[in-house]
Amino acid sequence: MTSETVTGSSSTGEPGLGARAARGTAWTGLQTAVTQAVVFATFLVLARILTKDAFGLVAAAMTVIHLLEMVVNQGFSAAVVQRKELDRRYVDTAFWANLVVGVALTCALGVLAHPISGALLNEETSSDDAIAMMPWVLIALSARLAIAPLSAIPMGLLKRDMRFRSLAVRAVVSAVAGGAIGIGMALAGAGAWSLVGYQVSSQVISAAILWRATGFRPGWRFSGPDLR
Repeated sequence: MTSETVTGSSSTGEPGLGARAARGTAWTGLQTAVTQAVVFATFLVLARILTKDAFGLVAAAMTVIHLLEMVVNQGFSAAVVQRKELDRRYVDTAFWANLVVGVALTCALGVLAHPISGALLNEETSSDDAIAMMPWVLIALSARLAIAPLSAIPMGLLKRDMRFRSLAVRAVVSAVAGGAIGIGMALAGAGAWSLVGYQVSSQVISAAILWRATGFRPGWRFSGPDLR
């Protein structure tokens, strides 16, 4: 992606902006409907294969992951969308800053996985297997915190250019592929790990599609003023 391609086309006076906005709304609505249907179908199948303990274990871990994902986001993607004049240094700064936050939280969660697991599970009501497994589930799911920044900037660039079709395709394909991986793992007897595989693989696939759609490749530029 060259520097010219990140200057954006977000001017409100651009011809056909209203039509592009309408198409964007349609694609976003379609994305939501199809993705939710795919996720529902995936979990319906998984519910027939896995035990409720497997779902409870991963659901407890995901409460921590979702909380930390809000910290990882920090508006970097929105900043790329909203900035009036966008250059490569600004984009690179946003990418690397976001990635550093994500990797730092991944490492921190790896270190704190055991005490956090103790807070999440009640030793009197949880099985020994669940107590032993929870830290490793947290560590595996923490990969999402490092993967999420890989998607943030490409997603912001697509939103800036109002390429909602690409965003919709990304959401549906990653949901279908991640669901297939999760179901395949469940059928192979992976138990709760199939839910972990679903959560992580869908995010990896999403990031790969976004990078391909935008052609985004970060440079080695970083600016303190841009970060502020």
